[in-house]
Amino acid sequence: MKKRAFLFVAVALYSVSSFSVRGDEVDDLLKKLDEPNAKIRDQAVAELAKLGKQAVPKVVAEFKKKQGSQRYREQLLKVLGELGPELGEQGVELRGELLTLIAKNDPKLSPLAAQALGKFGKSSAQVFANFYGNFKNNPTVRRYVIEGIGYIGSEMPVEVATKFFRAALKSETDPAAGNALLETIAKVGKPAAGVADILTQFLVNDKLPLDTRLRAAVALRRVAPENKEVRLAIDAWFADQNLRKQITDGLGKLGDNGLELLLFGVESPDKDIRYAALEAIKRQRTVPGFVVKGVLPVLKDENVSNRQLAAEIIAKVDTKSPDSAGPLGEALETKDAAARKLVLNLLNRMGTNAKGAAEHLGKLLLAGDADELKLAFGILTKLKADAAPATPYLLELLKDEGREAFHPQAISLIIEIGKPAAPGLIKGLKDQNVSVRRTSAQLLGHIPGIVEAPKNLAQALNDEDEIVRSNAANSLIRLNFGVKIIFGRMLSSDDPQDRFKAVQAIAKLKLDGEKARETIPLMIDLLKDKAAPIRQQALLTLKNIGLPATPAIPAITDALLDQDMGVKQAAIEALAEYGPQSMEAVPYLGEIFLTGDPRLRPASSNALSKIGTPSLPVLVAALGSKDKTMRRDAALAMGGMQLKARPAVAILAKSLADPDDDVKKAVLIALKEIGPAPEAVPGLAQALATRNAEIKTQALLALANYGAAAGPAVDAIVQCFKDNDKNVQSTASTVLFQIRNAALNGLIKGLKDPNKQVRLHCCKTLARFPKAQAGRAVKPLEALVKKEKDDEVKKAAQDAVNKLK
Repeated sequence: MKKRAFLFVAVALYSVSSFSVRGDEVDDLLKKLDEPNAKIRDQAVAELAKLGKQAVPKVVAEFKKKQGSQRYREQLLKVLGELGPELGEQGVELRGELLTLIAKNDPKLSPLAAQALGKFGKSSAQVFANFYGNFKNNPTVRRYVIEGIGYIGSEMPVEVATKFFRAALKSETDPAAGNALLETIAKVGKPAAGVADILTQFLVNDKLPLDTRLRAAVALRRVAPENKEVRLAIDAWFADQNLRKQITDGLGKLGDNGLELLLFGVESPDKDIRYAALEAIKRQRTVPGFVVKGVLPVLKDENVSNRQLAAEIIAKVDTKSPDSAGPLGEALETKDAAARKLVLNLLNRMGTNAKGAAEHLGKLLLAGDADELKLAFGILTKLKADAAPATPYLLELLKDEGREAFHPQAISLIIEIGKPAAPGLIKGLKDQNVSVRRTSAQLLGHIPGIVEAPKNLAQALNDEDEIVRSNAANSLIRLNFGVKIIFGRMLSSDDPQDRFKAVQAIAKLKLDGEKARETIPLMIDLLKDKAAPIRQQALLTLKNIGLPATPAIPAITDALLDQDMGVKQAAIEALAEYGPQSMEAVPYLGEIFLTGDPRLRPASSNALSKIGTPSLPVLVAALGSKDKTMRRDAALAMGGMQLKARPAVAILAKSLADPDDDVKKAVLIALKEIGPAPEAVPGLAQALATRNAEIKTQALLALANYGAAAGPAVDAIVQCFKDNDKNVQSTASTVLFQIRNAALNGLIKGLKDPNKQVRLHCCKTLARFPKAQAGRAVKPLEALVKKEKDDEVKKAAQDAVNKLK
């Protein structure tokens, strides 16, 4: 009981502490609302908005105090607007105060109060409608109310919108309030469709100012997009040369809605009208993305000026606005390659703001050329998870053999997208194309936390394609599902085909850690299975697991006695994988190597070699076999042990006298791999007396590793210069050079050899020595120069003198 009471107190204290920390944060942000620096004020507004409900109590309390500077009050109103629906009941309580503030007609606070009330949402619509009628003699306040309704936007209830706007359109007499009313109707859009008839009347009433008619056109376009009157009116106005300048200027001032109507002019068959419309669009500081689709066709205009204007407009697209991405994406559907490149460059500049174009970029991956694909991949990579709409197209791309160069990028991007890509991958598991199924099965394992993934991957284990099944199993393993859970039913099946399919799939899995450890007992049990292929696959799995599977060595050793050749081979290969850990299996491996089926000899000799020193008695015994192939394999196995075979070098060296050349070669290779061993030098020197150039070369290469220890063989190496094989001569020279000091006496002695080739190559080899090491060879070389009759030898001797002096 005491413990529970303590926990309750602790939780309560934590909650109070947490609230206090959050409260302090709100206080700090509220103070920043009065900072002289506008950026700091704006940042504080944004941070308070992020805090949401936790900031509401203090913000409302501060507003109700009606204290602080004008600047502070303005910022508080902005915060209230940003908090909007988060205010709940407190927002309802604030309505009266906000309406009072609007009614005061303060040029700074009143518009902000109307904006805040509008951002409270549709609940403010009727409040505004009722309030509007109270100010028949104050058009400025009416304008504030109308602008406030604009912040409700498309959330405005249809019934309220229809009733209010119909009445206001008929009663409003102030030009500024009237313009604001038309702009607000455009912001509300379809909920205000009930006033379309009145807007149409405005549109065709030539007694109204052109500016009013243009605003009416914009509003009508928003509330009734299918209404044809707008297009007819705009076309007529553009056709009137006297009105054209006023039309383009007027529409250019009406923001995005006006630009949309200017695009009617861009579509005109009249090049002058196109030019006027384009020029008006170009005058905008930045251009919204939706303009691009309408302007792209002009890039092929017959008029040079129009083409230039179109290019300049596209270059001005607002790449900082996410709203530009969707229209730019749609513009990628143009058949003009140059235009697509322009659009891609714009999307590239947008960075993460380009997410609205992800699906269109995905489509381009299937239709664009190599350069376009590079750009599209670059943009999608920046989007990361936001590139999810491109997933189906990335999977489709993997079907295209002509685009294999981009397959790795597609796979990497899907992994980068992560969870949002999962639905596309799950769908891809059932795609008719095997490449898509393989990739989907593989990549789902890289995206944890997808509830539907395990079930769908489990179904993919029955796929007709082996790689799909293997990838699905690997993915389930990556998602932390154990082998027994995945394959348990199949492994316990009475049908050997089921068991075989399961263990075959497991053999191909990348198992490590706990997954490997829990698999080992299953595989040991399967070594007793009646079906030889299943036993063989179980051994392959244990081999693939590697050293963590060493607890299975006794069971694998028992498998060496299996009657099936394939099972024996698999057991030998598994034991080889564990190296010295398999030493207890040496007697059985030795028996197979010495007396077993010759087909198993390569695998068993490899296993004995991997086990190392404990295998030496078996291999030494094999060196005395009558079977030359066994003798050769034994020597090679010793060489594979390298230093671990050092204790048997003396016995191995005796085999250099073997009558079979293949055995001799194997022994020489082994001695080279084992490394310097003085007891082997006499045998290696003796091997140099053979006429077989290949054996002689191998003996020289072995001695090359011995360094100074090869000194006793120097005279024999020098005599190799007599050989007609240039490779033997060259190798002998290299070996003597590597032996250095130990070879010097033998080389000087060789200068007096009766054989010209010996004298010649001794001179050339000495010429390779550093001066400091071969200085004492200078006099013998000078003596040779004086008495040598062969010009080639004489020249070589002189060259050596010149280099060593």
